[in-house]
Amino acid sequence: MMRTELLFGSERKALPPVTDAEWQGFVDDEIAMRFPDGFTLLDGQGEWRGSRGVVREKSHVLILFHPSSQEQDDKIEALRSIYETRFGQDSVARIDGLDCVGF
Repeated sequence: MMRTELLFGSERKALPPVTDAEWQGFVDDEIAMRFPDGFTLLDGQGEWRGSRGVVREKSHVLILFHPSSQEQDDKIEALRSIYETRFGQDSVARIDGLDCVGF
């Protein structure tokens, strides 16, 4: 199966960080709707260097196991785009790989 990880940062340029309530709303309204068969969420602490210098921020990691298809890819890209727009993010990192999975 395909494994996709998305890394969602919480810091915003001109606003306070994304709150836990805002994040949960995104999970409920966008992630769960697109991936009703399941997903895994991890909380993290990230650091990256951007135009504002070093940014240290609370982050969220979404792990999805899914079949490789254009439909799945479109759902994942929609999540990235919606989060970037809704929360004023420069990007949402995406990592893809193939895994041997058993449930």
